[in-house]
Amino acid sequence: MIITSDNSATDMLLARVGGLDALNEWLREKGFTETRMVQSTADFFRQPLVVADPLYRSLSTEQVFAYWTAPYEINAARSRRRAAMGAELQKALPLGPQIEKVAKLWHQSAVLARQHDAA
Repeated sequence: MIITSDNSATDMLLARVGGLDALNEWLREKGFTETRMVQSTADFFRQPLVVADPLYRSLSTEQVFAYWTAPYEINAARSRRRAAMGAELQKALPLGPQIEKVAKLWHQSAVLARQHDAA
């Protein structure tokens, strides 16, 4: 079971092994014929923004994560900068009630993970 996830590390490792195609080829070679990675975590989090407005495809990885983490940022050193960037992006691109539900669930899972880590 994964308790804490690091999306940036996932994407860094993906780049280090040569990207999606290289990873999927390695998986096939090792016999994982039904397992594949279809996008990076940055692209996963960028996708709802692009659906709302294709111009958001050009957002940097930092901007994408700032959009989703701004209300929940707990690292004081990064908090002000990310919160400002995320809040600005959220004003420019409100995603409506469905995404708000996902964001609330994400926040709840982050709180539970922190509580688990503290226990």
